[in-house]
Amino acid sequence: MPSQLFFTQDKIRELYLDYFAGQKHLKLESFSLIPESDDKSLLLINAGMAPLKKYFSGQEVPPSKRVTTCQKCVRTNDIENVGKTARHATFFEMLGNFSFGDYFKDDSINWAWDFVTRILKLPEEKLFATVYEDDYEAFEIWEKKLKNAKKIFKMGKEDNFWEIGEGPCGPCSEIYFDRGEKFGCGGKNCQPGCDCDRFIEIWNLVFTQFNKNSDGSYSKLRQKNIDTGMGLERISVVMQSVNSIFEIDTMQKIIAKIADASKTNYGNNSKKDISIRIIADHIKAAVFMISDDIFVSNEGRGYILRRLIRRAVCRMKILGIESNSFLRELAGLVINIFGRYYKNLVSKKDEIMRMLSEEQKKFNDTLLTGLNMFMDLIDKAERNGKKIISGHEAFKLHDTFGCNMELMQEIADENEIIIDKKEFVNELEKQKQRARESQINQTSNSFDLIIQEEIKKLDVTEFLGYENFKFDEANILMLIDNEIRDEVSGENDFWIIFDKTIFFAEESGQISDSGILKTDTGTANIISCKKILGDKYVHRAKLVSGVIKKNQKASLQLDIEKRERIARNHTATHLLHKILREKIFADTKQMGSYIDNNYFRFDFLCKRTLSKEDMHLIENELNRKIFDDLEVKITNRNINDAISSGVTALFDEKYGDIVRVVNIGGYSMELCSGTHVKNTSQINCFKIIGESGVSAGVRRIEAVTGPMAVEFYNKTQSEIDKACKILKSDKNNLLHKLENVISEGKKNKSKIVKLENILASQMAKKICENYEVINDIKLAFDFCNGDDFDLKFLREIGDKIKNDLKSCVIVLAAKNNDQVNLIFERTEDLNFNAGEIVKNIAKKFGANGGGRKNYAQLGGLKSNSLNLVLKEIKEIMLSVN
Repeated sequence: MPSQLFFTQDKIRELYLDYFAGQKHLKLESFSLIPESDDKSLLLINAGMAPLKKYFSGQEVPPSKRVTTCQKCVRTNDIENVGKTARHATFFEMLGNFSFGDYFKDDSINWAWDFVTRILKLPEEKLFATVYEDDYEAFEIWEKKLKNAKKIFKMGKEDNFWEIGEGPCGPCSEIYFDRGEKFGCGGKNCQPGCDCDRFIEIWNLVFTQFNKNSDGSYSKLRQKNIDTGMGLERISVVMQSVNSIFEIDTMQKIIAKIADASKTNYGNNSKKDISIRIIADHIKAAVFMISDDIFVSNEGRGYILRRLIRRAVCRMKILGIESNSFLRELAGLVINIFGRYYKNLVSKKDEIMRMLSEEQKKFNDTLLTGLNMFMDLIDKAERNGKKIISGHEAFKLHDTFGCNMELMQEIADENEIIIDKKEFVNELEKQKQRARESQINQTSNSFDLIIQEEIKKLDVTEFLGYENFKFDEANILMLIDNEIRDEVSGENDFWIIFDKTIFFAEESGQISDSGILKTDTGTANIISCKKILGDKYVHRAKLVSGVIKKNQKASLQLDIEKRERIARNHTATHLLHKILREKIFADTKQMGSYIDNNYFRFDFLCKRTLSKEDMHLIENELNRKIFDDLEVKITNRNINDAISSGVTALFDEKYGDIVRVVNIGGYSMELCSGTHVKNTSQINCFKIIGESGVSAGVRRIEAVTGPMAVEFYNKTQSEIDKACKILKSDKNNLLHKLENVISEGKKNKSKIVKLENILASQMAKKICENYEVINDIKLAFDFCNGDDFDLKFLREIGDKIKNDLKSCVIVLAAKNNDQVNLIFERTEDLNFNAGEIVKNIAKKFGANGGGRKNYAQLGGLKSNSLNLVLKEIKEIMLSVN
């Protein structure tokens, strides 16, 4: 093995970063797991180079031409393999050194070799290299290092050439460590690149030297880059002489705690070991995700977080860990292990603990429902004698209630039931495909690659819409229908690009402007506007009359009322944000917003539900700021100067060197590209119309301003006037009158309940005197004539009948408008399923129905079908053994 020294994960990270700092690399802290807002290709950072793409592409100038990082990463594409293999993990750390047009292959390979042999002291005879088959330069460099050409393996494009579609790409070279024959497959061709565990890839060096063009050809890059990645967990496996990433020092501490809680000896039971490893991996990933302000939700990265937590909870149940505080305990351990290097784990500890507790509690309730439904499926399978549950049904429970397949399988095994796994996997693949298609639809433009290439050639659109509501000198650069057109006519929507525009594009949570365009030959409505491909404003339009032609001059006119309403709402969100931080929760931050011309919603971090007093305080404070007549000043400033002066920046936004600062009377100062009023008095008034929870720790306020707030007050007043008229009261006495009516209603309800109880007893007695015997089973049937008999009342009659009759079936029906409702009950001593019987009857007669084994109900039955249904029930009773 490499050395007698034991290298901890922390030590390896420190050695690596210090080594490359010594090679004049700028040491950067790990970027957030949340990609910058302009990178729509990723939900989560999944590689060391991902946060640096802006430097590789030339979009931004790097802080140094040489950079080294230890980057937090999350990958979920192989989540089903986590815990089952020695390699797969959801969360991992990627060590990397990067060059942006500085050094290239020679230095990259030399430093890699020096680090692994001199610093880590890995024995040279255990090291191998792979190169791209046409990369003779890299081969020659490695030959000098390894002094043995047989230890260098040439690989094809699939293995050793890095590219993702068009753009920068290049060959790569990998360093492999030979762990010995005992880890191998025994095959004659076992060598680096083999799927077995003998040769482990520890470092990948990517030499970005080409650009892949749209026609598939390659051209040389003027600026060559280096992108390397060494998985910290993988190199720790080698340095600590262990078998898998789950046996390195950091993971062993987590695994030991899980094993202790589950009273399991790790390594003695392969099935339990898988569950332990999954919990250990997922809790680590969840802790790091929450620390980077990722919140549980039903979409995007929030859904991934929820899925990881739920998978961990399911595995806890498999292991028999029922403690509601165990996730918190594990999270505390993860924070203790990694908090020395990742400081935000410590600062966000309370938030991490709270979110895990809330999600575990919610999921336990949901999972219990799902498992009860799964037990019903088992009962059904046993009754039918098939002893099998369809994969489709199992997947629905997995997808809707989070029932983990392994958990369902364990319960099924105990009951000697088979789950159709093939069908389950098919359903899972369909879901994955739907998710992939959804992601593609979200991240791609509406245009094919050929059209996108043409759009890229256009200059950036000049936006003039902050001050101008009308503009007569816009040039039409491009018209797009299903393809690029010289002119458009007819009724279909089309897209149009101008050299200059006054229409605000969707951004900062704000919807786009709309309005009208006119040329000498035609008129069209501008429906919406968005920015794509480097600030090209693309307008969706619908022709009103005539023809619109390329290269024409166009006159643009905003829908001014819509713009003004949006501006009121947007400025109000800034005031709301400030008031929330000042009066409610100092540590709050904006988590999202939606602003249109009718209302706005504002999502923010908050650990509790807002009280009525909070809501009144917010409304009063914000309306006071409106009445204070604060001037709204907008200036462009240097980003560093703006931030240092106390301007608020949003966590998930990307800003350039020059930023737009919205200053509301010195009270609120935020970076924002949206449209705003010139004075807070123009907001007119503010009213909260809703407050709710979005996800764990995130609340939402919905509100209206200006005319919409007045409309809300007028509607409320109208409802009050109607209430006064109904109750024959004036406004001053309305509350007192309402309290009297409610009090009287409660008294009457109590009387009605007593009368209903008497009536139910009388009807039950009458029905019990007239039952019918079928196959030694008593059938108590009655059609309760009248529209006032609902299912609840029928159920009450049925319960009283069961108390008097033994071994009976109860069928009670009542008219409901033009249809019939029906309940079907049986006593506990009878052995058939009421729910299944009613469900089948409902299908046959075009009604709705179902229920449990001893009680079911039917609704929406046609009146003329009642006798046929009763006949069907009697025939079923005759067939009962």
